[in-house]
Amino acid sequence: MRSYTIRSAALLAGGFLCACTNVFLQPDRVLYSRPESVGATYETIHFRADDGIELTAFWFPAARSPVKGTVIQFHGNGENITSHYLYVYWLALEGWNVMTFDYRGYGASGGSKSVSGAVRDSAAALSYARTRTPATPLAVIGQSMGGALALAGLVRDGGQNVRVIVLDSTFSSYRRVARTNAPWPQRSGGSV
Repeated sequence: MRSYTIRSAALLAGGFLCACTNVFLQPDRVLYSRPESVGATYETIHFRADDGIELTAFWFPAARSPVKGTVIQFHGNGENITSHYLYVYWLALEGWNVMTFDYRGYGASGGSKSVSGAVRDSAAALSYARTRTPATPLAVIGQSMGGALALAGLVRDGGQNVRVIVLDSTFSSYRRVARTNAPWPQRSGGSV
């Protein structure tokens, strides 16, 4: 009886975590827009998370000197960098290096989607940007779920040399988002 109960609990927990992963992470590999289509100068770069997963990013070098710093964009939960870079690449025209990257399972990045993996990827992006431009301050822009991942990545990474954090439409509770968007019946009343 006990092994049946443990197995049942494990199946329920696994189903809950899969549902949450699907609520929070909605990647695709569609090509929405190439940076050259808007006249942007950029480089496609590759770096690895600490577990070896290869990640893909766009690097937009600062178009004027002196370089003000490096902006790292943590995009939201859907699509990939080819639909999100337009929010930040213009900062390169204003003298910032700009890096936008895809979490595992998104765009051209390797691996499969997972919240814990996306946190690892976020820390790896911070580390990569810091080593690429060690003499410049870092600025973080997190959009929607990207804000939560940026904060978790900063905690994991240590956040050295990060001088600015911008969170745009970031939620304060995974639980609230799951309750609002999950495919199971909602309870009435109570707090989140």
